[in-house]
Amino acid sequence: MSYFLKVDIDFITCDLKDSEFRLLLLMMIRSFRTHIYWGSKQDLAKQMNVTVRTIERCLNGLEEKGMITKEKKETKTGKTKRNKYIIKDELYGNFPSEKEAKSAVF
Repeated sequence: MSYFLKVDIDFITCDLKDSEFRLLLLMMIRSFRTHIYWGSKQDLAKQMNVTVRTIERCLNGLEEKGMITKEKKETKTGKTKRNKYIIKDELYGNFPSEKEAKSAVF
């Protein structure tokens, strides 16, 4: 399956580790429309062929660098459910409107 994702390339120059960069791009692809990633750490680890602990370190690094924001969801008993990861809007490139895209000449 192929993906096309337009991103703000300036964030590449920031101090991201390779695994953080790969994780961020994967999350951006999976949350293209909403900029919110709901997937589990286990799913991310499987897709990137790494351990869950590596995903946790990468998520913490991305949060510390301001690339994502984590919101915990808890049950009524206080048990943590799946987290919600909000990806910084500025990382996504500006897409033309549908009208502009149809009239574009390539």
